[in-house]
This record gives sequence, C-alpha cells and structure tokens, in this order.
Amino acid sequence: MINLKRLMLTVLLTVMLFTVLFQDVSDHELPYDVFERQLVMMVDDEAEALALALEHALDFVSLSRHGVAVFRAVDDRHFQQMLDQGFAANGINRVMAPPWMRDPFRDNQYALTMMDTVTAWTLTEGSADVMIAIIDTGIDIDHEEFVGRISPLSYNVITEQTGSLAVVDDDGHGTMVAGIIGAIKDNNKGIAGMVQNSPLMIIKADSNDNHSFLDSDIIEAILYATTNGADVINLSLGGTYANPQVEAAVLHARSEGVVVVAASGNDGDNTLIYPAAFEAVISVGSINEDQTLSDFSNYGPTIDVVAPGKGIVTTYPDDKYVTAEGTSFAAPQVTGVVALMKSHMPTWTDEDIIERLMATALDLGDPGFDPFFGHGMAHTYDAMTLELATVYFNTSGGLAIDPMRVATNRPFYVSDAVKGYHDFAGWYLDETFETPFVPGETTISEDTTLHALFDPYQYTVSFITSGLPIDAIIVNHNESFILPEAEKEGHAFAGWYLDSGFIQTYKALPVTDDLTLYAKFTPHLYTITFETPGTALDPLQVYHGDIPDLPDPVHDGHVFEGWYLDDAYLDPYVPGPMTDDLVLHARFESRPLVVRFLDADDELIISQDIEHGEAATPPEGPEKTPSVSLTFVFSGWDQPFDHVTKDLDIRPVYTPILDRSTVSLSPGVDTVETDQDWIDGGIVLIDALITPHVRTDLDADTPGRYPVYYDLYVDDILVDTFIRMVRVVERKPDIVITIHPDVTTITTGDSYADAGASTNIGVIETHGLVDTSTPGVYLITYRVSHEGHEVSRSKYVHVLERAADPLVTRHVLTERKRWHL
Repeated sequence: MINLKRLMLTVLLTVMLFTVLFQDVSDHELPYDVFERQLVMMVDDEAEALALALEHALDFVSLSRHGVAVFRAVDDRHFQQMLDQGFAANGINRVMAPPWMRDPFRDNQYALTMMDTVTAWTLTEGSADVMIAIIDTGIDIDHEEFVGRISPLSYNVITEQTGSLAVVDDDGHGTMVAGIIGAIKDNNKGIAGMVQNSPLMIIKADSNDNHSFLDSDIIEAILYATTNGADVINLSLGGTYANPQVEAAVLHARSEGVVVVAASGNDGDNTLIYPAAFEAVISVGSINEDQTLSDFSNYGPTIDVVAPGKGIVTTYPDDKYVTAEGTSFAAPQVTGVVALMKSHMPTWTDEDIIERLMATALDLGDPGFDPFFGHGMAHTYDAMTLELATVYFNTSGGLAIDPMRVATNRPFYVSDAVKGYHDFAGWYLDETFETPFVPGETTISEDTTLHALFDPYQYTVSFITSGLPIDAIIVNHNESFILPEAEKEGHAFAGWYLDSGFIQTYKALPVTDDLTLYAKFTPHLYTITFETPGTALDPLQVYHGDIPDLPDPVHDGHVFEGWYLDDAYLDPYVPGPMTDDLVLHARFESRPLVVRFLDADDELIISQDIEHGEAATPPEGPEKTPSVSLTFVFSGWDQPFDHVTKDLDIRPVYTPILDRSTVSLSPGVDTVETDQDWIDGGIVLIDALITPHVRTDLDADTPGRYPVYYDLYVDDILVDTFIRMVRVVERKPDIVITIHPDVTTITTGDSYADAGASTNIGVIETHGLVDTSTPGVYLITYRVSHEGHEVSRSKYVHVLERAADPLVTRHVLTERKRWHL
C-alpha cells in the first residue's frame, strides 16, 4: 500500500538541526559526534550492566533510573567493534537555534494570530490535567512568566535530582522554548504562551560544560517523562546519528500515548536530523511571517508540519525577552497545539491528535504533501474543531493507496494515482467518472471514495513494405490489433517481421511499445518449359522480375539458331523480366559431324566429316615411344565410332609392359624382434611413369613371416608386383649370470662351501657336487631358465691328494676379484 504522506517524497531527506563532527575511529569516520567513546545499552539492572562491561572489556560509566547503561570503550578500534556488537554510540545533540538577539521587549507575537491560536483560546486555554515535558537546557525558575507553572516533577538527568531547583537554565535555550509554550498570559508582562494551566515538566538534559545532549541522557529524559505522566514531549534538539536506543525510547513513549514533537534542523538542506526524522516523531520545520519557508529550515520526506520559527519573541533568563529564530522555536508552537488539543478533548488518543494535526494543517507550497512544508502549517483552531472524514482510493488496477483522513468541508489535495503503462487522467467522485474531484476546490462532508481514471498508453504501429503502402495505426497499451495483408505485384506476402533482415517473426501479441513491422514478400516462381528435338532440357524456374539465363540446347549434327515462342519459329524470344510461365521452342540447322583421330602425344592423325549416324574409318594404330622401364602395345581406341552422333576426338589406348630388370628392392632389415619397429627399405624405380603402392599385414608384436607387396601402376593400370619377406622373431631376454669369487683348488679332507652365483633375471639353479674326500676335478654349473630361454655358466673345483707335509695355500685377491693359489 502507498502512504500518501510519503508518495511524492522518495528522493528527499529531512534537515539537520546542528553540525556534528567525529574523530577517526578505527579508520572509519562516523557522520556524528560521540562523547568520549561512550556507548549506550538498555539493561534491566546494574548486574546486567556490570556483566556486559566484563564480557566486552568496557568501562562501566553510569546507569540511569530507567535502565540506560553507559559504557566507555578502551580505544577507537574497541569502540567500533562494540558498535558492530549491537551497542549504540552515545551521540551528542545540540539545540536547534542559531545565536539569538537579546532584543528589547516586543509584544508582536504574529504566530498566535497566523496559527489562529487566539481563536482556539475561546475553546480552552489549557488544562491542569495535561502535562507538557520540555527536554532542554532547563528553565529560568525565577522568571516572571513561569510563576506557578513549573511542575515539581521537573528533573535533572545529569544530577538525578528532582524539583525546580534542579533544572535551573545555564544556557537560555530551554527558557526560550518554555516561554513559547507556557508563558503566562494576561499578566500585563512580556508575552503570552500558547498553553495556560498545564504544568511544565522541565527536564534538564544538557551537559554543563558545552550545553550539548548525550543520547544516553535524551533516552533517560524520554523514559522519565513517559513514566511520570507527560502527555506531550518537546525536543528542540537533535543530531545526525539515528540511535536505535533513542528510537526505542520514542516508541515506548508512543506506546504509552505520549505525543513526541521535535525540531527538523537548521542546516537549510535535506540532512536528516534525529529524533525528528524517526517515523514516530512529529518533525517540525520553520516558516516566516509571510508563510514562506525559512532559509535555515531543513526539508525532506520526514517533515510533517511547519510552524512560525523566525522572528519569534520569547522569554529569556533574568526576566528578559528576546527575538529568536530556528526550528527550535517552531517545534514548541506545535507542542502548544498538541497540548491545547488534548486539553479540549481529553479522550483523543495520541493517534487521534497526530491524525487531526496533519489533516487540518494549512496547505502551503506545492498542493498536498510536499518535502518543504510537509502537510502544511499547524492550525490550532482547525485542529480542535474540524471534523474528519476518510478518503478511500479506488485506483482502478493501479498501485494501491492507503486511505487518508482529511478535514470536512475544506478543500484538500491528494496525490496522483499510478498505474503501469497508463497516464493518470484524474480523480472522480463516482465510478462512472462523471463528477471530477478538483484538488484544492472539492470538499467532502463524509467518508468518500475517489476513483482513479487512467488513459492507457498509446503506441504507433508502423508498417514498412516494398509493395503497396500501409498507413500506421494507433493501438492502446496491452491491446492487440488485426494485422493487415501486404500486397506487392508478382509476389506472395510471407508475413510481418520485427527486423528488416526478416529474421525475427512478429507474433500477434498485445502491444506494449511503439512497433515497426517489416513486410516480407516471396516473388512468384515461373516455369520455362523447353521444346527441343535434341537433348532434353529440364524445365527452368525463374522468380518474378528476374531475367532468365537460358541454356544452349544440343542437337547432334545441328547448329542451334535460337529460342522461339512458337513452334513455327515466327516469334523469336527476347529475354526480359519474368512475369508468367513460358514455353520456348529450340530452332536448329543441320551440319556435318567432325571425327578426329589423335596419336599418343595428342597430335592429329586424321580428321573426317561424318554424317549423323554413320561410322568413321580409323587409321592404323599409332606407336608410343617406350620409357626407361616400359614398352607400350597398342590395344585399341578410347571410344566407339561406328555410329557417330556428335563431334569426337578419339585417342589410342596402350598396354604397358614392365622391364623388371630396371626395378629392384632397396636393401632393408628382413628380420626384426618383437616390439621392434620395422623400417621399410622401399623399392628403387627409375621411371617417373611408374607409381608404387605398398601393402602389408605385418604385425611387429606377433612372430611370423610377413610378405610386403609393392604394386607398380602406370596411371590406373597395375603392371607388376614385387614382394619382400620380413621375419618377426621372439625377443630373447638378456640374462647375465655372475659367478662369485671362490676357492677352486683344495686338498682332500678340507671343507668346501660354494660361493654361488647371481643373475639379473630369473632364479639360479646350481648343478654338481664336490667330494672333498676324493681327489679329482669337479664341475659345478649355474643355470637360469626364463620365458622359454635358458642360459648357463660353469666352474671347476680341483681336489688334490694331501701330501705328507702340510701344503700351505695362499689366497690372493686381485683387482679383478679372481682368486688364485
């Protein structure tokens, strides 16, 4: 649903009440001022606050009566981390007024007349049952205009003290704001405040050192005012930080029926200032005495109403009076209206009051709600007296609009309805669209439904055609239309396309934009039929407008003389653009046929003129010169000539005979082992007319004998074949046996241990024994068998008869590692 208050303001922002700066925090620059790296969090009790401080390594600063806990971060980076953890910065707010002039006393309070507050006083001047809370810098408690008006519930947030002595104004701003709202009237002194009788709950929340306001103190002030019976709260202060804890305090106040009013800011631009920019707060801008927007007043989509804020005469400490300007002094004008409304009609809820305040505001600036004046200037008397009616909106299929409340019997404005692909044509008071609603003129006395009239967008459909022209048509949005048939002489219409290249076919869909369609045509296809006594010709098809490319017919023994349109050859055909089917007749004149006999070198032997159907007489078969390896035997002519029906060139045909002695196989490998590549040595040819073709089924992985064939061709004639045999044998494994160094001569009785042998492949088998008790020569054989192959090596051991004297044997190991005795 669309809220009319926001419908026209999607690109504007509200204004700022004061300038804020912030030092660098962990390389992030915040667009608002923060007090000493302080953070704010709502808690239930002190135990929870201390637990949070311990958990996040924070310094615990303070805890207010209403659970506003204030902490301090260790450093700038720690501060930024805590913001990411959900803590709110303790932002600094300032009053909403530039420096004021301490002018002499003046009694020209034009706002009371402009807002019709004087007339409203005939209904009520205020009620003691309506409590007005002013959160500011305090009040001059001894000022002559506030005698008996300051509530004993007034409170100092900083000192946590209650009573008038706790809220002495040390700045002057709070006294000025309070005077606009509640200065005593009819006391022959100074000025007249808007509201009489109602107690002023003064809540002093500024810091004494720089007269600024921390978010934590504003939160506490709002909660205090709400808890202690405030009906309306005035906040002529603000900052650019949208502190969620402040907003939560405002929402709590609203939930208790408290109306919250705040100044929109004095930057003269669209800066958003909080708390005024919160949805639950009435944001007040400033106008001049001539009802124009004050040059300092902020503007934007959150402005609700305006009130006089320039040249405002009000109270000042020490029984003085000043003329001031700023949205700080426009906001209390609206606070005064709210207090009078509540005094006049105590049963009105905060929602009722806000609704009536907006609905009865005097429209200024652009008709209806606008970002500079909001709903208009707050009008005290009308807000208290005018009845309201609900305006409902039937948007006829457009975007829905929320109902709005307006003052009865008073002209009002509404925003235009919006519907896709339609132009808004106005609001009407009836469903038949006979009685128009005139903005700024029409009034209603009861709930009314306005009906939106729309005109659908209209689109132009243009037709581009190379044939007969077609006029463009106008089609309403999302409607279809009947496609016309395009016409072009000699062509068939092939449909409408979205592009001139005829790629994207147009489908008859509802129109949603201007459209250009291109007509595609297919030229008619005509057939030319040929009548000829010679070789038959296929019919020729030609598109409309094309000039045919006619063939020359062939009739053996005849000369083609041309095409005719009749078989009597009286009407010759002259080629031109096709416009219809044709039958053409070929005219021929007879002539003799020429038969030429050529030799092997394509030289003419004899030429003969032959009548159609007769036979030619051939010459003797010509010889062909032998080549290096070939001789040629004449075997006939390449085509028949016994029944001539056309001109002929006849050539001799020869059988080639090879001299095998001129051809030999090149040397090559005729035996290869498996897994080896076989390289063909080829064949030696010395005659360029011979072309070899090699074919073989040799498989290098399978042992066997394989023939390799060399087929020799002359042109396409096979003249001979040579054969090479290739043997593929199994590869033998490379087995190496190494005999270990050992003693080869011993005497009887000695012990002998064979040192053995080793191999690179397979397993050693040892055959033979040495009998050390019997002299002799003993053979020891080492054998390896692997994949069908066997390799062996042997050695001899000599056993000698032992002599009577001991035989000394010396063993010497040479560099070649062989033992010798």
